[in-house]
Amino acid sequence: MDNSDLNEHSQPHCIASTTPEAGKKAEYYKSVQWTDDGSALLVEAESLFVNPEDSSNTNVLPSPQPLTPTFSYTLPTSPWAYTPHPQFSLHYPNAALTLLALRDHPMQLIDLSNPSSSKESHINSSSHAFCFRKPEQDDLITPRSVIFTSPTTFVAGGQNLLATFDLNRPGDPVVVVKTAPGRKYRGKYVFSGPLGQVSALSLAPAEGEESTSSVLAVGTIMGDVGLLPRAGREKAFTSFSVRPDAEAYDIAGDGVMTLKWSLCGTYIYVAERKSNGILIYDVRNARRCIAACIGRRAMTNQCMEFDVVGSTVLAGGTDGCVRVWNDAARKGERVEADDTWKFSENVVGCLAFPSWGGPMATGSGSKLDTQREVNVRREKSSDEDTERADDLSSDSSAVSSVSTLSSSSSDALESEPPNGDAYLKLWTFSR
Repeated sequence: MDNSDLNEHSQPHCIASTTPEAGKKAEYYKSVQWTDDGSALLVEAESLFVNPEDSSNTNVLPSPQPLTPTFSYTLPTSPWAYTPHPQFSLHYPNAALTLLALRDHPMQLIDLSNPSSSKESHINSSSHAFCFRKPEQDDLITPRSVIFTSPTTFVAGGQNLLATFDLNRPGDPVVVVKTAPGRKYRGKYVFSGPLGQVSALSLAPAEGEESTSSVLAVGTIMGDVGLLPRAGREKAFTSFSVRPDAEAYDIAGDGVMTLKWSLCGTYIYVAERKSNGILIYDVRNARRCIAACIGRRAMTNQCMEFDVVGSTVLAGGTDGCVRVWNDAARKGERVEADDTWKFSENVVGCLAFPSWGGPMATGSGSKLDTQREVNVRREKSSDEDTERADDLSSDSSAVSSVSTLSSSSSDALESEPPNGDAYLKLWTFSR
């Protein structure tokens, strides 16, 4: 079923699901990303890189088929950001390329079909290493968000900085753009740019095949959004804070977590961490918020993803439900959910549709501890884990045991701890 067919009459049907093994601790699924060709689903969990078998099959089956990982990796440290290459494929040798950003390591483009690529000796090699540094400084910057702007270039975000790298030129960035002035110059002159640590990146749909000329949307943990021309190679031509609009709709959160463009490139959808809504902006008047999707149920430090399919917004919640807002940009103002689907007894924090129109992937689960357990684990946690929590680059109370495309973090939710197991599921839709 094509994504454009999703409407108010669509009903979800589970076609594949993981099954927690008896006596084994269930995975906590933090993030899911489809590759552009639809051959694989990258899952940020405790120890998973998943390739759904027969993921292109969207037929409704009598019962969900088992969903098992094709690859599983252990890295020297938990990734702060990752993204699959636009030409990622499991069907060709050496084509399962993924960009990883690890703390105190250069960014690396690794082949996930090669088991040795996850070893620290390979991570530290310079053949495909990209070093993000402040101008005239040697200390490495670990980005919280990365995005490919073409098959040969990608952008990484830092503190008031964006850097563009060329895959054909490993090492330092080819372009560095300041998104906002440093503290020394702040307030001395007017500077139009998003302030703070870059936490979200989204590239506008390209006209034709020239994505390097597209507008790059940048979100920060300070609650700012900026629009940069030429895929982030130039300074922002406009920027705005989402806080006044979020407060007006009573959905203010703790900084921008996710940005999504509409397929037509007219609207930007903005979600903050610990926010019960999603704001919609018209880029033809970027400072004007035209609508807000209300009732999201996402008051948690846990990363809560959403996706946009045509004119429909879908988002998971802490109550185990996925909510649907149809044509919210046209309706305007406060838009309540048109439909609510109960997908899990646990938090549904991950949700993604593939660009080619296949099944929707959802991941559920959460990490919950008593305050005493949190305090004990904090005392034992490394400086790395503490810094990552403070910077909002991951969820709080991280554990030192991590693995590939993984996060071992503990989150506090708005409600009582859910009792359900964590599942990764694929869903198709029928009318």
